[in-house]
Amino acid sequence: MSLKFDDQGAPFIEVGPDVCLKLDLSEYDDDAECVRKAREELRETPEVVQESLRELRSLLKGWYKFKANKKFVTDDMSTNRIRVALEEKIVQLLPTRDQHGRRIIFVEMGSKWDCSKVSYPELVRATQAMIIIALLEPRTQLHGIQFVASFDRMSLAQLVQFTPKFAKLSVDCSQKYTPMRTKELNLVHNSEVFNVMFKIFKPFLGQKWNKRIHFHGNDMNALHKYIDADCLPISLGGTLDDPEIDGKVMADFVEQYEWHLKKLNSYGYKEEEK
Repeated sequence: MSLKFDDQGAPFIEVGPDVCLKLDLSEYDDDAECVRKAREELRETPEVVQESLRELRSLLKGWYKFKANKKFVTDDMSTNRIRVALEEKIVQLLPTRDQHGRRIIFVEMGSKWDCSKVSYPELVRATQAMIIIALLEPRTQLHGIQFVASFDRMSLAQLVQFTPKFAKLSVDCSQKYTPMRTKELNLVHNSEVFNVMFKIFKPFLGQKWNKRIHFHGNDMNALHKYIDADCLPISLGGTLDDPEIDGKVMADFVEQYEWHLKKLNSYGYKEEEK
């Protein structure tokens, strides 16, 4: 398995005979169903342009104020800083979308996560970078993102990474400041150790996110009520028997969008001279 490029120079990873990971940067203007969805769910109409721009400006200010105050997670959003998390396959962008056209981000927070190699802030940074890259796709902006997080054999060593400070930071980052449509957060293999961890996060969750978090334990059939089995790998009880994407290849794929991460890193509030 290796990184390849199409005739236009766009990177892709060929996973199986009919499956590949490739960003779709095309607009959906000629897709009547997408246009309808944008109009009805996102209110993307000419009449609300000015209102939407004001809201966008407010969101951008919020993000960059957050970024300025939380540099230990949001600074230097680069492939170099997140490469180990990608190579260890802790954060993965699955090659297939779900049945509603949503991108699926899979985070391994159990036995695969070696805290000595990847700290919790680095895991948050890697997840944020993956979201930012996925949001280059107009269809992902429209349909949103599905999250699946596995806590298989989560240990006490991992639990101590989740201090209340970091819990609030990661929830605020995703819940308030990241410009994405989070459709569902599907949690699998949630053990007793996980239950202790979740008690740290719960006070910081808003009403909307509380409604979108689903606990499936080891019941993959429960997961498939939200994401069809034919959209998921065998490790999640799915029917896709294609090999898992090699972590180093995933890191190389993300690196092709380093230009976008650098561009976003260059924006923000100027620091006052002391």
